[in-house]
Amino acid sequence: MGDYSFIKEIVKEKPFNKKAFVLKIAGLAAGGIVLGLIAAFTFSYAMPVIAKHIQDEPSPPQVNIANEELQVQEGITEEAEVASETESPQVIKVPAELGLSDYKKIYQEMAQASQNASKSMVTVIGITDNMDWFNNSYENQKQVSGLII
Repeated sequence: MGDYSFIKEIVKEKPFNKKAFVLKIAGLAAGGIVLGLIAAFTFSYAMPVIAKHIQDEPSPPQVNIANEELQVQEGITEEAEVASETESPQVIKVPAELGLSDYKKIYQEMAQASQNASKSMVTVIGITDNMDWFNNSYENQKQVSGLII
Protein backbone atom coordinates (compact mmCIF):
# COMPACT_ATOMS: atom_id res chain seq x y z
CA MET A 1 0.00 0.00 0.00
CA GLY A 2 1.14 3.31 -0.84
CA ASP A 3 1.34 6.14 1.51
CA TYR A 4 -1.19 8.70 0.41
CA SER A 5 -1.19 11.09 3.28
CA PHE A 6 -2.40 13.96 1.19
CA ILE A 7 -5.82 12.31 0.61
CA LYS A 8 -7.94 12.62 3.71
CA GLU A 9 -11.60 12.31 2.88
CA ILE A 10 -14.39 12.74 5.40
CA VAL A 11 -17.99 12.15 4.31
CA LYS A 12 -20.43 14.40 6.08
CA GLU A 13 -24.22 14.20 5.97
CA LYS A 14 -26.03 17.11 4.51
CA PRO A 15 -27.42 19.26 7.32
CA PHE A 16 -31.21 19.48 7.66
CA ASN A 17 -32.46 22.74 6.20
CA LYS A 18 -35.65 23.71 8.03
CA LYS A 19 -36.33 26.69 5.81
CA ALA A 20 -36.27 24.61 2.60
CA PHE A 21 -38.52 21.98 4.22
CA VAL A 22 -41.09 24.58 5.31
CA LEU A 23 -41.03 26.16 1.84
CA LYS A 24 -41.68 22.78 0.17
CA ILE A 25 -44.61 22.02 2.50
CA ALA A 26 -46.06 25.52 1.94
CA GLY A 27 -45.70 25.09 -1.84
CA LEU A 28 -47.49 21.74 -1.74
CA ALA A 29 -50.30 23.20 0.38
CA ALA A 30 -50.68 26.22 -1.92
CA GLY A 31 -50.75 23.93 -4.97
CA GLY A 32 -53.42 21.78 -3.34
CA ILE A 33 -55.54 24.82 -2.56
CA VAL A 34 -55.22 26.14 -6.12
CA LEU A 35 -56.12 22.76 -7.65
CA GLY A 36 -59.08 22.43 -5.26
CA LEU A 37 -60.39 25.87 -6.24
CA ILE A 38 -60.01 25.06 -9.93
CA ALA A 39 -61.90 21.79 -9.44
CA ALA A 40 -64.67 23.54 -7.48
CA PHE A 41 -65.18 26.22 -10.14
CA THR A 42 -65.08 23.64 -12.93
CA PHE A 43 -67.65 21.49 -11.16
CA SER A 44 -69.93 24.46 -10.42
CA TYR A 45 -69.79 25.49 -14.09
CA ALA A 46 -70.13 21.99 -15.56
CA MET A 47 -72.88 20.72 -13.24
CA PRO A 48 -75.72 22.88 -14.65
CA VAL A 49 -74.68 22.00 -18.21
CA ILE A 50 -74.63 18.28 -17.41
CA ALA A 51 -77.92 18.49 -15.48
CA LYS A 52 -79.60 20.20 -18.43
CA HIS A 53 -78.56 17.36 -20.75
CA ILE A 54 -79.61 14.70 -18.28
CA GLN A 55 -83.01 16.28 -17.55
CA ASP A 56 -84.02 16.17 -21.20
CA GLU A 57 -85.29 12.67 -20.50
CA PRO A 58 -88.82 12.53 -19.07
CA SER A 59 -88.81 12.17 -15.32
CA PRO A 60 -90.58 9.13 -13.88
CA PRO A 61 -94.13 9.73 -12.67
CA GLN A 62 -94.41 10.84 -9.09
CA VAL A 63 -96.29 8.53 -6.76
CA ASN A 64 -98.24 10.10 -3.93
CA ILE A 65 -99.28 7.89 -1.07
CA ALA A 66 -102.22 9.38 0.80
CA ASN A 67 -102.26 9.12 4.56
CA GLU A 68 -105.02 6.89 5.82
CA GLU A 69 -107.32 8.78 8.10
CA LEU A 70 -108.75 7.11 11.17
CA GLN A 71 -112.48 6.94 10.75
CA VAL A 72 -114.33 6.90 14.03
CA GLN A 73 -117.66 5.13 13.65
CA GLU A 74 -119.86 3.11 15.97
CA GLY A 75 -120.86 0.49 13.38
CA ILE A 76 -119.44 -0.81 10.15
CA THR A 77 -121.27 0.28 6.99
CA GLU A 78 -122.25 -2.12 4.23
CA GLU A 79 -119.45 -0.79 2.01
CA ALA A 80 -116.87 -1.54 4.67
CA GLU A 81 -118.25 -5.05 5.11
CA VAL A 82 -118.00 -5.70 1.36
CA ALA A 83 -114.48 -4.23 1.27
CA SER A 84 -113.33 -6.36 4.21
CA GLU A 85 -114.68 -9.49 2.54
CA THR A 86 -112.84 -8.80 -0.73
CA GLU A 87 -109.56 -7.53 0.74
CA SER A 88 -107.26 -9.54 2.96
CA PRO A 89 -106.37 -6.77 5.49
CA GLN A 90 -108.84 -6.52 8.33
CA VAL A 91 -110.19 -3.11 9.29
CA ILE A 92 -110.95 -2.56 12.94
CA LYS A 93 -113.18 0.41 13.64
CA VAL A 94 -112.44 2.22 16.90
CA PRO A 95 -115.09 4.33 18.66
CA ALA A 96 -114.14 7.76 20.05
CA GLU A 97 -114.31 6.73 23.73
CA LEU A 98 -113.32 3.22 24.73
CA GLY A 99 -114.44 1.25 27.72
CA LEU A 100 -113.15 -2.00 29.20
CA SER A 101 -115.48 -4.13 27.08
CA ASP A 102 -114.33 -2.29 23.95
CA TYR A 103 -110.68 -3.04 24.77
CA LYS A 104 -111.52 -6.72 25.30
CA LYS A 105 -113.31 -6.85 21.95
CA ILE A 106 -110.39 -5.17 20.16
CA TYR A 107 -107.94 -7.57 21.83
CA GLN A 108 -110.00 -10.58 20.73
CA GLU A 109 -110.17 -9.28 17.14
CA MET A 110 -106.41 -8.71 17.10
CA ALA A 111 -105.77 -12.20 18.49
CA GLN A 112 -108.03 -13.68 15.81
CA ALA A 113 -106.24 -11.71 13.07
CA SER A 114 -102.84 -12.92 14.32
CA GLN A 115 -104.06 -16.53 14.41
CA ASN A 116 -105.24 -16.23 10.81
CA ALA A 117 -101.85 -14.84 9.80
CA SER A 118 -99.92 -17.53 11.69
CA LYS A 119 -101.51 -20.17 9.45
CA SER A 120 -99.50 -18.70 6.54
CA MET A 121 -96.18 -18.76 8.42
CA VAL A 122 -93.83 -21.55 7.35
CA THR A 123 -90.31 -22.65 8.17
CA VAL A 124 -88.25 -24.61 5.65
CA ILE A 125 -85.28 -26.56 6.97
CA GLY A 126 -82.71 -27.94 4.54
CA ILE A 127 -80.27 -30.62 5.73
CA THR A 128 -77.34 -31.80 3.64
CA ASP A 129 -74.98 -34.70 4.33
CA ASN A 130 -71.33 -34.16 3.37
CA MET A 131 -67.97 -35.84 3.84
CA ASP A 132 -64.82 -33.93 4.72
CA TRP A 133 -61.29 -34.75 3.52
CA PHE A 134 -60.80 -37.30 6.28
CA ASN A 135 -64.01 -39.22 5.36
CA ASN A 136 -65.87 -37.91 8.39
CA SER A 137 -69.53 -37.24 7.69
CA TYR A 138 -71.18 -34.05 8.85
CA GLU A 139 -74.53 -32.34 8.35
CA ASN A 140 -75.24 -28.79 7.31
CA GLN A 141 -78.58 -27.35 8.33
CA LYS A 142 -80.06 -24.15 6.94
CA GLN A 143 -83.39 -22.70 8.02
CA VAL A 144 -85.55 -20.07 6.30
CA SER A 145 -88.88 -18.67 7.50
CA GLY A 146 -91.47 -16.84 5.47
CA LEU A 147 -95.11 -16.29 4.59
CA ILE A 148 -97.20 -18.18 2.07
CA ILE A 149 -99.28 -15.74 0.08
